[in-house]
Amino acid sequence: MLLVWMLSMVYGTKEYASPGVEPTSSLVPTVGLAVGAAFVSRQRNLPFPLLDLRLFGNHTFTAAPLVLSLAMLVMSGGQFFMAQFLQTVAGYPPLDAGLLLLPISVTMVIGVMTAPGLTRCVPPAT
Repeated sequence: MLLVWMLSMVYGTKEYASPGVEPTSSLVPTVGLAVGAAFVSRQRNLPFPLLDLRLFGNHTFTAAPLVLSLAMLVMSGGQFFMAQFLQTVAGYPPLDAGLLLLPISVTMVIGVMTAPGLTRCVPPAT
C-alpha cells in the first residue's frame, strides 16, 4: 500500500508537470491519496505496525525526519543546479560535469558512513 501511495504521487506530480492535462493526471494521485489514507488507518490499528505513527506525536522525533528530508532536498538541489551550471554556463560536456561533481558525492557518502561512529564517540552537548 505504501509503495502504491508513493508511486502514484510521483506519477501524478510528473504528469502535472507535462504539457496538457489528461484525466490520469488527476485520477492517479487521487487514488494514491485514498490508498495512503487506507495505509495510515491500517497502521494505526495493527498491533505491530510497519510504521508506528504514534512516534510522530513526539516533537523531537518529528523534527529529525523533517530536518533530514530538508537537508537531502537542499543537497540534491545543489548537485542538480551545479551540474546544470557546469553544462550550460561553463560549457562542460555531461561526463566532465559529472566527474567534477564526483568529489562532492564521495565526500557525502564518507560523511554518511562515518557519522554514526562519530556520534558514539562524541557526547551530546547539553
